[in-house]
Amino acid sequence: MNIKQFWQNCNRWQRMAGILSILFILYTLSGFFILPLIIKNQMIKNIHTATNRNVTLEKVSFNPLALSLTIQNFKIKGKKGEDFVGWQEFYVNFQLSTIFRFAWTFDEIRLIKPHIFIEQIAADTFNFSDLIPDKSTEANKSKKNAVKVKDNDNKIPPVEINKLIFDGGNLHFHDSSREKSADFFLDSVSFMLEKFKTRLKPAQNNTYDFMAYAPKGGSLRWSGTFRLTPLESKGSIELSGIHLTSFINFYKNELQFTMPTGLFSFNTQYHVFEQPEWGIELSQGDYTVSNLLITEKETENPLFELPLFNITNVALSLNNEKVSVGAITVKDARLFPSLNKAGEINLLKALDMSAFASGVENTEHKSDTEKLEESVSKWYWEVKKFNIDGFCMNLTDHTPPIPFSYTVMPVNIQISDIVSDGHIPFVLSLSSIFNKKGSISASGTGTIAPASIVLDINKKGLILKDFQPYINQYAYITVLDGTTESSMHVEIDVNKKGELSKLQATGNAYIKNLSLKDNVAKKNLLKWKEFAIEGIILDAVAGNVTINKITIDESDLNFKINEDMTTNIQHLIISSEEPESEPLVEVSTEASDKAEIPFKVFINKIIIKNGSAGFADLSLKPNFVTKIKQLNGHITDSSNIPGRTATVDLKGKVDNHAPVFIKGKSNLLGNPQFADITVSLKNIDMPSFTPYSGTYAGYKIDKGQLSVDLKYLLKATNLKGDNKIVIHKLEFGDKIKSDKAVNLPLKLAVALLSDTNDVIDLDFAVKGDLEDPEFSIGGIIWKVLKNIIVKTVSSPFKLLAGLVGGGAENPDVVVFASGSDIIEGIEYEKVVQLAGALAKRPRLSLNIRSQVAYDSDLHTLKQIHLNHLLTTASEINAAKIGGILAAAQEQKWRNTLFDLYEKTFDESWQDVRNRLSEKAKAEGEEIDKDTLFNKSVETIYNELIDKQDVTEEKLHVLADNRSQNIKVKLVENHAIDPGRIFILKSKVSTELNSSEAILTLDAL
Repeated sequence: MNIKQFWQNCNRWQRMAGILSILFILYTLSGFFILPLIIKNQMIKNIHTATNRNVTLEKVSFNPLALSLTIQNFKIKGKKGEDFVGWQEFYVNFQLSTIFRFAWTFDEIRLIKPHIFIEQIAADTFNFSDLIPDKSTEANKSKKNAVKVKDNDNKIPPVEINKLIFDGGNLHFHDSSREKSADFFLDSVSFMLEKFKTRLKPAQNNTYDFMAYAPKGGSLRWSGTFRLTPLESKGSIELSGIHLTSFINFYKNELQFTMPTGLFSFNTQYHVFEQPEWGIELSQGDYTVSNLLITEKETENPLFELPLFNITNVALSLNNEKVSVGAITVKDARLFPSLNKAGEINLLKALDMSAFASGVENTEHKSDTEKLEESVSKWYWEVKKFNIDGFCMNLTDHTPPIPFSYTVMPVNIQISDIVSDGHIPFVLSLSSIFNKKGSISASGTGTIAPASIVLDINKKGLILKDFQPYINQYAYITVLDGTTESSMHVEIDVNKKGELSKLQATGNAYIKNLSLKDNVAKKNLLKWKEFAIEGIILDAVAGNVTINKITIDESDLNFKINEDMTTNIQHLIISSEEPESEPLVEVSTEASDKAEIPFKVFINKIIIKNGSAGFADLSLKPNFVTKIKQLNGHITDSSNIPGRTATVDLKGKVDNHAPVFIKGKSNLLGNPQFADITVSLKNIDMPSFTPYSGTYAGYKIDKGQLSVDLKYLLKATNLKGDNKIVIHKLEFGDKIKSDKAVNLPLKLAVALLSDTNDVIDLDFAVKGDLEDPEFSIGGIIWKVLKNIIVKTVSSPFKLLAGLVGGGAENPDVVVFASGSDIIEGIEYEKVVQLAGALAKRPRLSLNIRSQVAYDSDLHTLKQIHLNHLLTTASEINAAKIGGILAAAQEQKWRNTLFDLYEKTFDESWQDVRNRLSEKAKAEGEEIDKDTLFNKSVETIYNELIDKQDVTEEKLHVLADNRSQNIKVKLVENHAIDPGRIFILKSKVSTELNSSEAILTLDAL
């Protein structure tokens, strides 16, 4: 029987069963053998077409009876032939119960060992970038298809999966966009869902368990339940033992630090929900960083050690915009900052992220930022406890020539109840030890919003010697001793705009037992027992500070002028070879009366107790050394406010006995500056000034006392000073050779200036402009004193005339009539004034040197001699009866004259008369008898004068008599000690033409 006959002999049901059997067989055969080939070929072809990448697929299996599909060893190759995406096995088992459940039902979906390789080729280019559709094209397609989309198309279709397994996933990320490529791996990622349903009854949930393993053993476990309609998930996330090193090493080429160790762990409960509104809640969060070590990349020196950083009991509510933290703990952290020679800090270099900034575009919009800030500002957050325990900072500074290290440890900080809205204040306490000696502590309260803090800060026992390496860079000074202490109460407020609305501080500060050594001179430079600043009231917002009292107790400063005229202060400063930089901002030097004071300072009282100051001038030979001791007093009401003045009242002693007083008003802190100060020094023994007198005057000082009253007035930069110097019984000693000595008769100047009590009393004024670079108080005073001395010794008689109110011209010259030694008229007044001046200047001696006018005095002496002869012989005095013409009328005098002429010249008087007559006739002159007689008498008289025998010795006698007469007047009439008046040898010379006595002065 053939098949056709068999088929015809079968009844209807048999034929139906046969058809079904054949279809089943065909279904089974095609399912097992044909469909896998089709799927394999189509997958390879379509994926290759879509991705333009080679695709390999080892095996596709389909079980038509179990409705299960298995795809094994699927791989998509990259353009370079590397594995791009793939898996070892993909298995899906579809259930026929889908028909009855009205949901897509799967018994199991399994993906085994999936892997993906991602390579970043450039900043915005990856190995999959060509697979991403163009955004503009996608947007156009979306618009065209938008009308076709109905609301219910977005609903999640009903799906049920009995078991969903993701096992052994692997991610390899390779970044070749950087100069040196880097790789990141994520291994053994596993995920499992059981009895998953997209649509559940209200009391039903899907459960899941997700596992992933990071490099070096860290793991992530994410487990819980979720549902999709409405969306809701809750459960726990636990990240355990994540080695941060793996993540840091990915950027090891860009980062300037390394992280040899560091673990991160956290666990939290979470709840995500869609109804009644979208929300996220976290609770019971615990976040921990442990065994963290950060080192410098090049040296591998430690930068930061963090044994434990823990945040516990963290809760977050997105809907309520609230974050709550139970405690933040930092345990035994150590920081190792270091400064190199250039002053660069290693931490800043290590944390330099500029390599990441290059090539990154800033697409952030300001408006978005503002919205984000506003959103964050609405959140409420709180930290119940914040503790830093055992923090230590080890700073190494290589900027000094000798590297310097110091420690701040342990630092303990406790803060409780930190809340963002400030409805309750947080409480803070801090304590630390500086270099194992000085302590710093603080305690207080504050709020976050509005930002405010109130602190009490105390520092004790900070050792100034710890800062010696820094001092070595700028000065040749050694800190031998000294500690600082302070106690301050600080209050700070910031308003809602972020502006500082309050910064106030009150308290006291002290520097005790300071002792500084001059390394150049190897001697003490400055020390004090205590420098106390008490009653500080600072208001930074108002811009003022008030100090009730500054007390400087037992201070001692040593100031020295070196041999090269520099000071010890100059030698202590280490000069920088770097040129001064140009100012960044041009500052106007014009003063303004309305200029505001940036910070107002008021000091109620500055008290100086038992201070001292030493002064040495080594530029002098021998050296000058003196000291002010027992300096006590106060300065009250000091301020930089214009118009307010401080009262100065200081007193001390020079060389333990000579009192010094400084009094007056001042405002040297203000602008413009003002000072009205009087300085008084009494009875300073002057032999100690021998180094100055020897250097600049050329004499030692054997005896003398100095008193000085200085009154100085400073307004802005203009200085005026009135100086009163009184010197008692100044006596110079031996002469000293000095190249700097002035060539002036100083002993004479002292004698001229010393009164009857041996007192020199000088009053003089000085003035100058402080902005003048050549201005110097000492230079001005010395210049004035030098001018006084020069003026005094160059015109001593004017000085003496001024003492007695005399006004005669040439008081140093006494003029005599020709041939006379008699002092007459105004010349006598000169002698009287000189006597009065000598009485007031007992240390002066007078020198008298007379001289003759050779021709006139000799002629006068001859005339006197002739008159004497004629008077003796004739017994007639021509001067008494009207002169020689009157005497010629007397026969006896006339005959005596004519006889003497005839004996002298062997010529009669008639011969003289005839000669004169003939001369007149020759000149056409008519002359009468009487006139001819008178001319004859005068000619005879004058010719006889020239023939008188008067020697030059008579001129000396005349000059000596003149000097003697002056001395006699001074001694007998005015009681001047004759031992103070010296008659010098007279001058007689044919070159002299004045009859006078020259007066000069010397010091006794």
